[in-house]
Amino acid sequence: MEKLLPISDKDLTRSSVRQFRISLSNLLLVGCALAPFTTIYTVLMTLIYDFENSTYTHCEVLNILPSMSSVIRQQQQLWIFIVWVQLPARLLAAWLHWRYRRRGLPWLASLLKCLSLLFLVQNTLSSILMAHYGHLSGTFHNATALSSWISGLGLLGLSHMSQRYCASESMGPHERLSNRIKRKLLITTCTAMLVMWPFYLLHTGFCVTMAYSVFSFCEYTLTLAIACHIWTSYLDFHHVYLCLNVHFGCYLADA
Repeated sequence: MEKLLPISDKDLTRSSVRQFRISLSNLLLVGCALAPFTTIYTVLMTLIYDFENSTYTHCEVLNILPSMSSVIRQQQQLWIFIVWVQLPARLLAAWLHWRYRRRGLPWLASLLKCLSLLFLVQNTLSSILMAHYGHLSGTFHNATALSSWISGLGLLGLSHMSQRYCASESMGPHERLSNRIKRKLLITTCTAMLVMWPFYLLHTGFCVTMAYSVFSFCEYTLTLAIACHIWTSYLDFHHVYLCLNVHFGCYLADA
């Protein structure tokens, strides 16, 4: 009798073949959650244990929030640990988007999706550089910070643009929730980018009180928005499992 390979995970569940399944959604849920929670934790720890040094600037005016550079400088070892621990989850999210989300898209939407994945890679590399060299100042530090913000904005913007081509397709509740969250995160990111630069100029040029704190808050907002955007990948791939079967080996299957 002819034996056929399974074309979905359901084929195996109907058989007596033993298998082991891992939800990739759960892996993304845990792995990508490290960045937003670490950001909040390190900001709070810096405020509690090193408030005066972290909020001090050359203007010597009142500031109540440290910049992300100061936070990374004070918690550098933790940031280095986190960026490397979450790297596999980011790479997994990028690979899944490359494998699944380009299917059936028009060529322009597929191109936008590919560009957004390149921005994800750039943002990941920028995060690693910031963690290792965040204690430095000067041109390299400024370029790394700009690279992180611009790549994050490009990731959110191009992801939203490519997703608009899929708006007419039927989506499940997980995908609709993911799209709503991503849209709100994009609006938040654009708003923070528009607000932060005038206050940065007010601080560096005129030493306005609290201007640098507003700039720092916008930095937190950008960092959290980018991290949460990547975190929503667990909603996009809630149906994908990594299956290990004694007869057919390791493969991906939809639930």
